[in-house]
Amino acid sequence: MADYHNSLISCGLRLGDYDYVQLLTRSRVAWEYLRRNRNYHRDWRLSKSGQPIPVRLRNDTTLLRARRRFVRAEAWAFAPFADPDQNGLEAEVFWRAEDYQRVVSAYVRNGREPGLGAIVSLNEVRCRKTLLKSVDGEQHLLLRDQRRIVQVRCIGEDIRIDPFALELVVDQFPDVESRQRLIRRLADLYRGRCLGGSRGGWTVEAMRHRDALAALDLRTEGYSYRQIAVFLYGEKAVKDDWTSPDQTMKNRVIRSVKRGQRMMNGGYRTLLA
Repeated sequence: MADYHNSLISCGLRLGDYDYVQLLTRSRVAWEYLRRNRNYHRDWRLSKSGQPIPVRLRNDTTLLRARRRFVRAEAWAFAPFADPDQNGLEAEVFWRAEDYQRVVSAYVRNGREPGLGAIVSLNEVRCRKTLLKSVDGEQHLLLRDQRRIVQVRCIGEDIRIDPFALELVVDQFPDVESRQRLIRRLADLYRGRCLGGSRGGWTVEAMRHRDALAALDLRTEGYSYRQIAVFLYGEKAVKDDWTSPDQTMKNRVIRSVKRGQRMMNGGYRTLLA
């Protein structure tokens, strides 16, 4: 029998390379699927020359200023493109507010005339901060750490005038519960509040996504279902279970491959809801 385990080692890929998936939010898992889409890579390359150049501001915020609309990116639910060579922990992913239901909306006002807003300063925020200014003047602020992310759609004054007044909007009334959860996450990131409860560990959903992403990668490279099973479960488990009458392991691998292909080819949008 061929030594599938050694052949997989020779390709340089390990199951542990996917450990970061357990840290990703749903929207970042969506990005992991999409960045494997060859058509997305094509559109990215065609638009790469016009992508915003990152500029670091004095308050340690990364500014991305879009000089034009990216129609190709909008078709993928982006504005603008994100770099497919960067994984879900690294990439600056701004989903279109029309496609991403977990965007927080807020009005930005001058700090001297706060109205109903609270005075805030990005200087006080210690997590990763990225500000996208679109060609129509709309601003999107991305706050994130390894396990949380919030995208804020900011309307009004220039958010770079720090401090500023931020007035949050509950824009999906009467569905206030989901807005409350997002606003609480935003407040926790702003204050640098640590997550409570268990840190790390795999949920069932995260493990399904890990297996689907790994299976998709290997299948794209031409590996057989059995080789994928060895990668996911180990040589001994495959030797013991692969030929079992109920074909449980084989069917599980096939489902993982199909899930990865389905999510890559549009299904990732279900993770944005």
